Amino acid sequence: MLIFLLGLFALGETVNLNLKTPSDLSIYKNSIYIVDGLKQEILVLNKNTLKPKNKIKLKFKPYGIYVEDNKIYLTSPKDKKIYILNLKGKIERVINLKASPIDLVKVKNLIWTSLKNGYLKAYSLDGKERKSINFNSKLGFLTKDNSYIYLVDVNNAKIYLIDFNGKLTYFFGDFGITKGKLFRPTGIDVDKNYIYVADPIFKKVVVFTKAGSYVGYFSNIKNPLGLKVDKNNIYVLDSLKPTLVIRKKNEVER
Repeated sequence: MLIFLLGLFALGETVNLNLKTPSDLSIYKNSIYIVDGLKQEILVLNKNTLKPKNKIKLKFKPYGIYVEDNKIYLTSPKDKKIYILNLKGKIERVINLKASPIDLVKVKNLIWTSLKNGYLKAYSLDGKERKSINFNSKLGFLTKDNSYIYLVDVNNAKIYLIDFNGKLTYFFGDFGITKGKLFRPTGIDVDKNYIYVADPIFKKVVVFTKAGSYVGYFSNIKNPLGLKVDKNNIYVLDSLKPTLVIRKKNEVER
C-alpha cells in the first residue's frame, strides 16, 4: 500500500513521499516518475492530482531517471549500468559501462550520461560508445531542450551547454555565496527562456536566462536535488524530508 499525504502551503504545494532516498525525477505525459535507490523502486504520481498511480519495484539501485517514448531509462552507479525498461518496469536492455553513471538524457538514438570519472559520454542503444567529452570534474545532472544538452558541474559550479554533436558551445556560472552564484549545484531543467538549477547548500532553486544572466530564485526548499519544469510549474525533489515541492514559475523571488 502506498502512503501518501498532500499539504497545501502559502508557497505552493508539498507532497510527502513514502520514500527513503529519492534522487531524481522525470515527467512524461501525465505522470511524475521518482526513483529511490535505497527502496529500489520508482514511485509514479499522477501529475494532475499528485496522487500515486503505481509503484515499480526494481532489483537494482537506481539513481538518475529519464522517461521518453514509453521507455524508462535509469542509471545505476553501483552496478555501472544503464537500464532500459518499459513503462510497466520490465527490463528490455542493459548497457554495461566502465564507470559509474550519474544522470542521463536521450537525444535521438543516443543516450548521453554523466559519469563519476568526469566524462560525458553518448551510447547507442546497442551499448556502443559513440561520443566522449572529458570535463575532468565531478559532474551532476543533465537535461536538454531542442538544441542543447545542459550539464551541471558540481565541483566548479558551472553550467555547460553542449550541442547534439557533442561540441561544447557555451558555459557559465561562478562559485560563491552571494546572489547569482552557485555553491554545489545538482538538479537542472530548462524551459523556452530559462535555466533552473537546484543548489542544496543554499536551499534554493536558482534561475538564469539561457545566456547565463541571473533572474531570481525559489527558496525554503531544505535539500533540493532533482527538478523538472512544465509550462506553469516547477517540481523540486526535496530529498531530506523527502517531499515533492511544487511552485508556480511566476512566483520566482527576486
